[in-house]
Amino acid sequence: MTEILSLSHAIGLKLRNLRLNAGKTQDQLAEGARAAGIDWTRNSVAGLESGRRQLSADELLLLPLVASRTGITIEGLGDLLPAEGMLVSVGQLKGVKGQHLRDLLWGHVTGVDEEQLDSEPELASDLKDWQKFSKALAWVSRMWPEASPEEASRILTDAGLLAEQQLAKRLAMTPLELSLLCHQLWGMGLTSKREFHLETIIGPPPIEGPAETGELSDEWFEEHEQWTLSRRATRGHIVRELTEEIVDALGTDMPWDT
Repeated sequence: MTEILSLSHAIGLKLRNLRLNAGKTQDQLAEGARAAGIDWTRNSVAGLESGRRQLSADELLLLPLVASRTGITIEGLGDLLPAEGMLVSVGQLKGVKGQHLRDLLWGHVTGVDEEQLDSEPELASDLKDWQKFSKALAWVSRMWPEASPEEASRILTDAGLLAEQQLAKRLAMTPLELSLLCHQLWGMGLTSKREFHLETIIGPPPIEGPAETGELSDEWFEEHEQWTLSRRATRGHIVRELTEEIVDALGTDMPWDT
């Protein structure tokens, strides 16, 4: 009967094969993990590879970055999944085939028993999110090896903000590409840079009315309205200036329609 391994053990075995093929030691892999923000030692790696140690969710998501910091080339979390003929357990799912786990990671459920999916209805979407995150994290690490794990995480977070997404569309870029460029230029995202300038130029909103009454005066409303109008006008100028810095770095034209 084919042995059923835990997902952590199966990934540990795959990581071991990749490590050996790259000519890396367990100490070097542990060092790469620490560079990626995971407090691993040689014993941590040995425990993972032998099945004595389980992966946490954070460690699983950061494995592509660990591999990159160690000098092991992978495209994303999918490259660390078990081989096709291996059977693994995932949560309450027992005996999931390696190839079916890869299908789940990509959001496909063909070939997976419906009873298994019924027992873990959110598994497919969760695995798909992990795959997207790990591939994006690995891409950031390849494009900007000097980025710390914290910086790489902020780049991914900022890529989901509205300002980044809107400008990226105008520049025919992906939000992740734009977020990476902004962090390389300013050490922060477009939204953060815009708000920093607004705070510096306009300042905070007017202080509310007397605390003893809890009432807001007509003067406060007038000041707040003026502050809002000034902020709105200044915000447009700031966005245009920041966009000019970005297009200068790209060597392209301004993306305005008119």
